[in-house]
Amino acid sequence: VIISVTAEVSVSSTSKRPSFFRNEMEMAGQKLVQGFDGTTLWMSAGGQPAQALPAGPQTEALKHSSQIDSPLLNYKAKGTKIELGEPATDGDRKLHHLVVTPKNGPAMHYYIDAATNLESKMVIDVEDNGQKMRMEMRFSNFKEIDGRTVPFTVSQYVNGKAVGQMQFQTVEFNVPFDDSIFRMPK
Repeated sequence: VIISVTAEVSVSSTSKRPSFFRNEMEMAGQKLVQGFDGTTLWMSAGGQPAQALPAGPQTEALKHSSQIDSPLLNYKAKGTKIELGEPATDGDRKLHHLVVTPKNGPAMHYYIDAATNLESKMVIDVEDNGQKMRMEMRFSNFKEIDGRTVPFTVSQYVNGKAVGQMQFQTVEFNVPFDDSIFRMPK
C-alpha cells in the first residue's frame, strides 16, 4: 500500500563521511529526527524516545543513500561493479546508462545526461515483504557550490508514481559539527 500525501516539510540534513547522517523534519508541529552513526539507524518522532530501526530493504537503501560520495568514486576499491547499460532518452535528451552493483546491495541504474555529464536519475529495484518496488530519484535545478555541481531539486517516484520532491534552499560543505549528533540518544 502506498499512501500519497501532499505536504510541505522543512528538513535539515547533516552528512559526514563515511556514511553518517542526521535528518530533522518538522511537519504539522511534530518533529521527526532520523540518524545513522555508521552502525545503527534510528528515529525519534513527536518527542518520543529514539528507537533503532529494524533491518530490511528500505533500511539498507537508506544506509546506502547516506553516503556523501558517489558510488562511482573509487568504485573498484569498494568492490563495486559497473557495467554499461542500454542507452536511454528522456524527452530529447540522450542518457548514458550505468548499472552500478555494490558489493552489498541491489544494483542501481544511473542515467547520466550525455550533453552535460550530470546525473539525470537513479533507479533501484527493491523487494519489501514480497512486494517488488521500483524507486526512482530524478535530479534537476543544478547549481554550483564551492566548485561542485549540486542538484537543488530531487523528485522521488515509486513504481512510476510521484511520491515526493525535495527542493534545497542552501547547501554547505565542510561545516564543523560534533559526531555525537549522529548517535541514537539514550
